[in-house]
Amino acid sequence: MTTKEKYKYKMIENYIHERIRSGAYPSDSLLPTQQAFCEQFQVSRRTVNKAMESLVENGLVEKIQGSGCYVRTPKLSKQSIYMASFSEEYTGKGFDVSTKLLFYTVKRITDFQDRSLSKKLGVLPNSQVHYFERVRFGNERPFAVQYTYITKDIIPELPLAYLKSSIYSYIEHTLRLTIGDGSSVLSIILPPSDIALLLKIKQSEPVVYISHISRLQNGVIFEYSDSYIRYDTFTLLYSNKREK
Repeated sequence: MTTKEKYKYKMIENYIHERIRSGAYPSDSLLPTQQAFCEQFQVSRRTVNKAMESLVENGLVEKIQGSGCYVRTPKLSKQSIYMASFSEEYTGKGFDVSTKLLFYTVKRITDFQDRSLSKKLGVLPNSQVHYFERVRFGNERPFAVQYTYITKDIIPELPLAYLKSSIYSYIEHTLRLTIGDGSSVLSIILPPSDIALLLKIKQSEPVVYISHISRLQNGVIFEYSDSYIRYDTFTLLYSNKREK
């Protein structure tokens, strides 16, 4: 490929990328044909194909044999390197994040059926927790259903407004507490009927189930959550290093 052809394919790649980002080419939409791009940019099919291959490699476009090239639905990604709230992580990835609060109450741990909850939170069984259920949306599409328990001894008050946005923002900026690390256990399961209904999927479609514990910087556990995430909107980015 000549230098001129390389410039042309990057120009086409950038043009398509920008139109995907702006929503001119929405998720799951069929892109114009390669012939259409050839005519628009006055280039060879080889040059257009190179641009498409680069977009496919970057996860922006999907080629379907005999059908054409489609804009891929952006996927949520879970990275094991840092702690971030749902809102922080996915807003940073370009999603328009929103939340629907389904239920909120304050209860003693003994009122829940989960007999291991006090151990998960590291508190006594008669301790009180904020308990709430939420559906998280990305670009107005339901991505996750979350059931969360936050210890009332650590977080005495929890304004409802923050349950519809970012709880971590309230904890750090209003309460002036520093959030530390967390730990998660991930598995793939078939969803219960109520989860499938909230995520607008069939019960035969798997979901990513994550049980997660969050700690403050001093090591004290303040949160436990169960999350059910659509499998087609989730990828896991995992990194580790060898200890010498």
